[in-house]
Amino acid sequence: MAYSKEDIEETFERIVIGIGEDGESLRSVLMRHSMPGSETFYKWIDQDIIKAKRYARACDERAERIADEILEIADFAERDTKIVGEDQKEVPDHEWISRSKLRVDTRKWLLGKLNPKKYGTKMVDVTSGGEPIQQQVISIDPLKYE
Repeated sequence: MAYSKEDIEETFERIVIGIGEDGESLRSVLMRHSMPGSETFYKWIDQDIIKAKRYARACDERAERIADEILEIADFAERDTKIVGEDQKEVPDHEWISRSKLRVDTRKWLLGKLNPKKYGTKMVDVTSGGEPIQQQVISIDPLKYE
């Protein structure tokens, strides 16, 4: 499908809103009716630095939204317990707690992949004082211990 300049601008705006404001993936936005394919979208951003920057900004906004969701999920404690039995005893709802942990962990993993510089796991060397660490390889002869 050929797009006019106005169509490109309008469609591109809907795409970046879907990503930045709605927190959707590019794939899910492009799967909607009347959206271009990914090849067309990437061509648009390859040919226009402003569009590339707007797309990058929308992706940053989505990451911030995901980070906010992590806090909301972690702070929501209303369903952490349930009432069971004839004596109406309050007990932990392990299924809900596990699901919340999975939701947080999945979002943390995704953030680390989407923006590793900001959200990725950082390895800190606290033992060598900046000196190269020498590894010692130990070889065990399995025949010796039979």
